[in-house]
Amino acid sequence: MADTTVSEATEEKIVKPIIAEDQRVREAEAKNKGKVIGEKQAYEKQKQETEKVSPDADYRTDPLFYEVANYFGIQHKEYSAVKQKLSDIVEWAIEVGKSRRSGDILRAISIIERSLRSPGMSERRYANVHRYVMMDDRRQNLEKKMETLRENLDTKT
Repeated sequence: MADTTVSEATEEKIVKPIIAEDQRVREAEAKNKGKVIGEKQAYEKQKQETEKVSPDADYRTDPLFYEVANYFGIQHKEYSAVKQKLSDIVEWAIEVGKSRRSGDILRAISIIERSLRSPGMSERRYANVHRYVMMDDRRQNLEKKMETLRENLDTKT
């Protein structure tokens, strides 16, 4: 019986630190796993931020300009001539799509382009979309003015 007491005491001295160490290892692994997940989320957030664009940015440094130009098949030598039209299209797509991500912008452009008639023989696709964008902008401005007039008439009566 004395042997069992000694062995139990010895076992207790050996096993308890091992269990405690095992628990500390599991806690450290859980902490590191959370850190890795946090790093992945930070990377995804940074990736989304880089996809966000500014239509006011210089087109030579704006990756979205090149994506939209590539979408429309515009050659490098034409960039300076079409930068304003592409900027107008991008601004419109950001407003309509309520997103600044390049994928959402290209999707909005694609949807509207499919709904328009195909461009004429000497007409470029971006010019066709740009014409629609300009007409849509004018329509929105007219609707705002009409709403203001209605409100003014309602307040006077």
